[in-house]
Amino acid sequence: MPRVLINFLVVFAAVLASLFVYSKLNGNKNPLPAPVQDVRDFGIGQIRARKEALIEGFRVADGAKTAYAEYYSNVGKLPTKNAEVGIQEPDTYHGKSIKRIEVSESGVTITYNDQTGVDNGRVLLEAVPLEGNITWKCSSESYPSIKAMIPTCEYRK
Repeated sequence: MPRVLINFLVVFAAVLASLFVYSKLNGNKNPLPAPVQDVRDFGIGQIRARKEALIEGFRVADGAKTAYAEYYSNVGKLPTKNAEVGIQEPDTYHGKSIKRIEVSESGVTITYNDQTGVDNGRVLLEAVPLEGNITWKCSSESYPSIKAMIPTCEYRK
């Protein structure tokens, strides 16, 4: 029995040494192949990246929301396009994950590229007039799991 244990330890040490040498020769800090690394991540990295991509759109849309609310406060009606609220045309908004930001009577729509996992995915920041002010509701038809990434947002089929 001790001979079997010694053989096992020798083989185990040889495998570890070969993995170490392999990683050093390839300049890879993690000796595991990419598919194994992805499985070990359990998709957390991908979810985090998609959440960050969605949040980028919300940050960029903040200016449009402010302009929208000011327009409503000053004019007393909901705007129908970007030019009415004094912001750039929809297709001029670009970012790492953003394709466009568009104002309509419904509110502000953010259209994303494939960085969010859905090319042309859209999120509506719905404008709800309430006592002379605008409150905002977030919804999306494009992202079934949006509530997990953006808790204030709802998925609508």
